[in-house]
Amino acid sequence: MVKRILIVDDEERYCDVVRQILSSRGYETETAAAPADALRMLHERPFEMVVSDIRMKGKDGIQMMREALEEFPELDFIIMTGYASEYSYTDIVEAGAGDFIIKPFSARELEAKIGRIERERRMQGSLIETNRYLLREISLNMAIAELAKAMVLPVSMDELSALVVKHARQLTDSGIAYVDYISLEKKCLISPDLRGNQWDDPDPSIREAVLERLCRLWNRVSEDRKPVMTNLRRDENELRFRFLITPVTAEDVLLGILALGTSRRDYDEKDLVFAGRLASLYGIAIQRRSADERLNHTLRQLLGAFEETVDALSSAFEIRDPYTAGHQKRVADLASRIATEMGCPGEVVDAVRLAGLVHDIGKIAIPAEILTKITLLKDVEMSLIRQHPTAGYDILKGVKFPWPVAQAVLQHHERMDGTGYPRGLSGKDILLEARILAVADVAEAMSSGRPYRDAVGTDGAIEELYRNRNTLYDPDVTDACLKILVEQGFKP
Repeated sequence: MVKRILIVDDEERYCDVVRQILSSRGYETETAAAPADALRMLHERPFEMVVSDIRMKGKDGIQMMREALEEFPELDFIIMTGYASEYSYTDIVEAGAGDFIIKPFSARELEAKIGRIERERRMQGSLIETNRYLLREISLNMAIAELAKAMVLPVSMDELSALVVKHARQLTDSGIAYVDYISLEKKCLISPDLRGNQWDDPDPSIREAVLERLCRLWNRVSEDRKPVMTNLRRDENELRFRFLITPVTAEDVLLGILALGTSRRDYDEKDLVFAGRLASLYGIAIQRRSADERLNHTLRQLLGAFEETVDALSSAFEIRDPYTAGHQKRVADLASRIATEMGCPGEVVDAVRLAGLVHDIGKIAIPAEILTKITLLKDVEMSLIRQHPTAGYDILKGVKFPWPVAQAVLQHHERMDGTGYPRGLSGKDILLEARILAVADVAEAMSSGRPYRDAVGTDGAIEELYRNRNTLYDPDVTDACLKILVEQGFKP
């Protein structure tokens, strides 16, 4: 809205005429008789518009306009001229004028020119505001997308909280941002630290006062469960105590708060909407993580029960075969170390550990006298031995493990070149868990003695792995095992 207009003309009578026209229509006006005076006045006090003659002593109106617009690009100019034939509309507008008017002119003509510029200014302002809002909407949607992605990734609640803080600050131009969340599993309030980079204001006294105010508003929001937005004055010249705090809820349960403060501008309803949408997504994340915590606790209990059952089966079997007592446990230990060294996810580590504990359970179907025979096995006896992966699979396939334990047991004697048994699988057709078990089984078996042969020791096992890497054994698994045996000095 145009309120103050500067009139520039070296003809006093035109200055007076224009001033009377504009003053009668409610505009505040001042006059300048020369471009230099006009430029000085623009530096001294604010104006929204300049109505200037084009021909004056010294600088002309166009030159003055160019200089003024370099420093005050938001100014609107109307150029007056009595020499229309010497200046084109295009030249004047391209120099930066909003319009020009030919002397002599009527009050209605001047009013129409100003009115048009005001309408354009309002439309431009509306367009700028709309674009600003759309940009914030885009930023919000990008923030929501990033948070939604983080919710399905294995990131901690503190990392997720940091994302909420980052985006909330950016969307609301806040100097500080803070979150509290309630762990439904632990039944306690968790408050991530107010990190230094979350503050724009380094003044310790301001920080203390802000935190004190935040605490009071926190209590209010936690009791009322309604957002609070304040733009309080600290003193006449400073606005530091702007706050926006919104509850974080899900299904009418209070899960925490999102607090923002010391914005560079007053908070508005759009900020409230944006913060509310971030808080809603944050609430869903807290609720989901709490459900995940409960599920993981249940899974850990189930895993413990599985391991106890599997351990009992393993112990029962090894009573029949004292020469291999502890073999399955040692294989399970080495296999889980290999999987961890390879960077496998937790479910693969769990799978190979459990599969390792029972990988030879199929030998329960083999006569004890064959298992404990101290001489070399005959072909028919070896044929029976080679049936133990299939027998183990038949025993385990009905157990509803959350991992492919039965398949890993079935395939743990398969080899990369297809020379293994029972199916002659090769390469990546063999389960990763089975490839890990195969290497761990060979390393442990060669390091330990058997009824029909002496142990060759860890050095012999290492030599076997080096010699048959990529031929019989998966190269990545072999490398991980060798690192454990050679560099870490592990003894299976």
